[in-house]
Amino acid sequence: MAGLDKRIMPRLPVTAGNYVVYTEGSGGIRDISAGGVFIEDSAPLSEGTVFTFDLRLGNTDVPVRGVVRRTVPGVGMGVQFQNLSPATQTRLERFVASMEGAKKSAPPSSKPKR
Repeated sequence: MAGLDKRIMPRLPVTAGNYVVYTEGSGGIRDISAGGVFIEDSAPLSEGTVFTFDLRLGNTDVPVRGVVRRTVPGVGMGVQFQNLSPATQTRLERFVASMEGAKKSAPPSSKPKR
Protein backbone atom coordinates (compact mmCIF):
# COMPACT_ATOMS: atom_id res chain seq x y z
CA MET A 1 0.00 0.00 0.00
CA ALA A 2 1.25 3.47 -0.81
CA GLY A 3 1.99 5.63 2.21
CA LEU A 4 2.24 2.67 4.59
CA ASP A 5 4.48 3.63 7.54
CA LYS A 6 7.02 0.83 7.97
CA ARG A 7 8.80 2.34 10.98
CA ILE A 8 9.15 0.17 14.06
CA MET A 9 9.45 3.21 16.35
CA PRO A 10 7.33 6.34 15.87
CA ARG A 11 9.24 9.55 15.28
CA LEU A 12 8.70 12.65 17.37
CA PRO A 13 8.99 16.26 16.19
CA VAL A 14 12.14 18.01 17.39
CA THR A 15 12.47 21.60 18.59
CA ALA A 16 14.56 24.18 16.74
CA GLY A 17 18.30 24.17 17.40
CA ASN A 18 18.78 20.44 16.76
CA TYR A 19 20.44 19.53 13.50
CA VAL A 20 22.71 17.13 11.63
CA VAL A 21 26.17 17.74 10.17
CA TYR A 22 27.81 15.44 7.63
CA THR A 23 30.52 15.66 4.98
CA GLU A 24 28.03 16.23 2.18
CA GLY A 25 26.07 18.94 4.01
CA SER A 26 23.88 19.69 6.98
CA GLY A 27 20.23 20.03 7.79
CA GLY A 28 17.63 20.47 10.45
CA ILE A 29 16.01 17.55 12.19
CA ARG A 30 12.29 17.37 11.41
CA ASP A 31 11.65 14.33 13.58
CA ILE A 32 13.55 11.56 15.36
CA SER A 33 13.14 8.18 17.03
CA ALA A 34 15.60 5.80 18.66
CA GLY A 35 15.79 4.08 15.26
CA GLY A 36 16.07 6.93 12.78
CA VAL A 37 15.77 10.58 11.84
CA PHE A 38 14.30 12.74 9.08
CA ILE A 39 16.91 15.28 7.97
CA GLU A 40 15.71 18.42 6.18
CA ASP A 41 18.02 18.99 3.21
CA SER A 42 17.10 20.53 -0.14
CA ALA A 43 19.64 18.23 -1.82
CA PRO A 44 19.15 14.91 0.00
CA LEU A 45 21.45 11.94 -0.50
CA SER A 46 20.26 9.03 -2.65
CA GLU A 47 18.31 6.14 -1.16
CA GLY A 48 20.68 3.40 -0.02
CA THR A 49 23.53 5.80 0.76
CA VAL A 50 25.37 4.82 3.95
CA PHE A 51 27.06 7.71 5.74
CA THR A 52 28.40 8.89 9.09
CA PHE A 53 27.05 12.07 10.65
CA ASP A 54 26.80 14.01 13.90
CA LEU A 55 23.43 14.58 15.51
CA ARG A 56 23.60 17.90 17.34
CA LEU A 57 20.95 17.52 20.03
CA GLY A 58 20.99 20.66 22.17
CA ASN A 59 24.49 20.80 23.67
CA THR A 60 25.29 17.19 22.81
CA ASP A 61 26.94 15.81 19.68
CA VAL A 62 26.05 12.19 18.95
CA PRO A 63 28.14 10.56 16.19
CA VAL A 64 26.11 7.97 14.28
CA ARG A 65 26.07 5.95 11.09
CA GLY A 66 22.96 5.56 9.01
CA VAL A 67 21.47 4.54 5.70
CA VAL A 68 19.10 6.69 3.65
CA ARG A 69 15.83 4.77 3.42
CA ARG A 70 13.65 7.47 1.85
CA THR A 71 14.39 10.59 -0.16
CA VAL A 72 11.96 13.43 -0.77
CA PRO A 73 13.53 15.64 -3.48
CA GLY A 74 13.88 19.25 -2.38
CA VAL A 75 12.75 18.38 1.17
CA GLY A 76 15.00 15.85 2.87
CA MET A 77 15.64 12.22 3.71
CA GLY A 78 14.62 9.55 6.16
CA VAL A 79 17.67 7.86 7.66
CA GLN A 80 17.76 4.63 9.65
CA PHE A 81 20.52 4.39 12.27
CA GLN A 82 22.97 1.51 11.89
CA ASN A 83 25.36 -0.30 14.22
CA LEU A 84 24.87 2.02 17.20
CA SER A 85 27.07 1.39 20.21
CA PRO A 86 25.19 0.67 23.44
CA ALA A 87 26.24 4.09 24.78
CA THR A 88 24.96 5.89 21.67
CA GLN A 89 21.71 3.91 21.71
CA THR A 90 21.19 4.90 25.35
CA ARG A 91 21.85 8.60 24.56
CA LEU A 92 19.32 8.52 21.73
CA GLU A 93 16.72 6.72 23.81
CA ARG A 94 17.13 9.30 26.59
CA PHE A 95 16.78 12.17 24.13
CA VAL A 96 13.66 10.65 22.58
CA ALA A 97 12.22 9.97 26.04
CA SER A 98 12.81 13.63 26.97
CA MET A 99 10.98 14.69 23.78
CA GLU A 100 8.08 12.36 24.66
CA GLY A 101 7.97 13.81 28.18
CA ALA A 102 7.97 17.36 26.85
CA LYS A 103 5.17 16.48 24.42
CA LYS A 104 3.04 14.93 27.18
CA SER A 105 3.57 17.80 29.62
CA ALA A 106 2.94 20.54 27.07
CA PRO A 107 -0.38 22.32 27.53
CA PRO A 108 -2.93 21.61 24.81
CA SER A 109 -2.69 24.04 21.95
CA SER A 110 -5.29 26.73 22.17
CA LYS A 111 -6.93 27.16 18.81
CA PRO A 112 -8.93 30.32 18.23
CA LYS A 113 -12.67 29.80 18.32
CA ARG A 114 -14.61 30.68 15.24
